[in-house]
Amino acid sequence: KRGNVPDDQIRNGLEQIYNAKGNGYEEAVAMTGALYSLLSVFMHYHEGEDQERDAKLLYVEKAENYIETNYSYPVTVEDIADYVGISRSHLTGSFKKEMGVSPQEYLINFRLEKAASLLRSSKEQINIIAYQCGYEDSLSFSKAFKQKFGMSPKSFRNLEVELETNDAKFGHEASKL
Repeated sequence: KRGNVPDDQIRNGLEQIYNAKGNGYEEAVAMTGALYSLLSVFMHYHEGEDQERDAKLLYVEKAENYIETNYSYPVTVEDIADYVGISRSHLTGSFKKEMGVSPQEYLINFRLEKAASLLRSSKEQINIIAYQCGYEDSLSFSKAFKQKFGMSPKSFRNLEVELETNDAKFGHEASKL
């Protein structure tokens, strides 16, 4: 059981330290040796925990990179797990623990953030942006977008254009003052 040192190993290590007690040089060396042995047990279990955590982080990073590279394709969590080389459930567990969301939620959020960026920066049709962000139909895209941002993609774009216009207008008037 990684992470938790078995009680019997702790007890045995402490007993060895205690049994080596004394005032002489030989006893001090024996106590120091027993102490180092016990410390090595703790290190062993700690290293196992770190390696496990590092592996989970590596899986999550690899999954993130895959999503960032392939979000525009019809990617599934199964595809991501296959790429990472672990089961879907293992990926989901690791992802939730490290990112606070499932890989599916992360993928959806990533796509929608990209879509919002494209709506701000391009004049491309909304159905084209939906397709570029991995949505095969604009209806499911619009529903997901509205759920995340509280407005349709068209309203979002119109609001962004209005905000830019006001910034330019007020920024120009402010510079006259």
